Amino acid sequence: MLRNYIKTHFRHLLKYKQSGFLNILGLALGLACCTLCYLHIQYELGYDGFNVHAGRLYRLVAGNPHEGEYWTKVAAPMPPKFQSEIPEIKAYARFAPVSYNPNVLVQYGDKSFLEPYFMMADPDFFTLFSFVAIKGNPQKALGDLNTVVLTESTARKLFGDEDPMGKVIRLKENEAFDFQVGAVVADPPGQSHLRFDYLVPFENLDRVLGKPFSTFWGAYNFYAYVLLNDGASAREAERKVQASKETLPGSQEVTFERIFLQPVKDIHFQASRGNQLPSYDKRYIYVFATIALCLLTIACINYINLSIALSFKRIKEVGVRKAIGASHRQLVFQFINEGVVATFLALGLALVFLELLLPWANTLFESDIHTDYGDP
Repeated sequence: MLRNYIKTHFRHLLKYKQSGFLNILGLALGLACCTLCYLHIQYELGYDGFNVHAGRLYRLVAGNPHEGEYWTKVAAPMPPKFQSEIPEIKAYARFAPVSYNPNVLVQYGDKSFLEPYFMMADPDFFTLFSFVAIKGNPQKALGDLNTVVLTESTARKLFGDEDPMGKVIRLKENEAFDFQVGAVVADPPGQSHLRFDYLVPFENLDRVLGKPFSTFWGAYNFYAYVLLNDGASAREAERKVQASKETLPGSQEVTFERIFLQPVKDIHFQASRGNQLPSYDKRYIYVFATIALCLLTIACINYINLSIALSFKRIKEVGVRKAIGASHRQLVFQFINEGVVATFLALGLALVFLELLLPWANTLFESDIHTDYGDP
């Protein structure tokens, strides 16, 4: 019986090709655009969610991020001081470029590259953030002054198919510094607010920049992150940070009442001066959600109207079926079955449209959205 209904439906589609095609095409376009909007929303809301400790991870910032403009960087001595004094803070990691220049020169053999993401970080950087290690121990590598951690794509660019471990690269800034490859990690996910291709220990700060920034309290030039203990209160940790003081030689006192803890998962949505990547206005989430619902509603209404219009052409068919003994229940089941088949045809076509639209959308939004068919 079911097979007979399906055959009848396809015969009907072949009989009314133009109307049937427009009906399915309209629903498919609506589904494709709605799904694209959903994937974009899911992608943006998932920023920094790959970090295992995302719920306990905070960035130290100068100014209240909930009250307007703030600065994303702090002085280098602050995180070690706060960890030593505040029991809620389990670990910290500082993160900064090795130079004030937008690009630095990296050499390996006769190859030279201008690199925008040559960064410094503390060893606990890989405790706080869940970047995937491919070769070596990146945390251990950041504990050695002359060791560098590379991303997978950077290692491939520098060394091709050769094993990068133990190879030596040269950073040419004001002076030349040699670093031995100690680990390779996967490229940062597209949903990370941080970017890096090279990571060297933060202990290189003073020797690379040529100034004692590691002990200077007035240079707010460095990203700093803290990981709180399980169950620790971020509000209490923030209160203790702001109550802390540092007495300098000559009885000069440094206070921290303008230092706040910003949840890492909020960074992508809070505009600021100093972020490595542009922020995203969260209001666009509601805009895209509204667009998705409107498109789907219009597609459904259009589908229903066209289906009703087509049904008037089938009054004789229904009359004949009833005359030869078809029950009301059988007729209802037939039309429901036809609707389900048409919807699945539209869904299949929508997925084709979606795959065609995704490269364009990723270019437009500078994102890395992909379809995960394992996601219900």
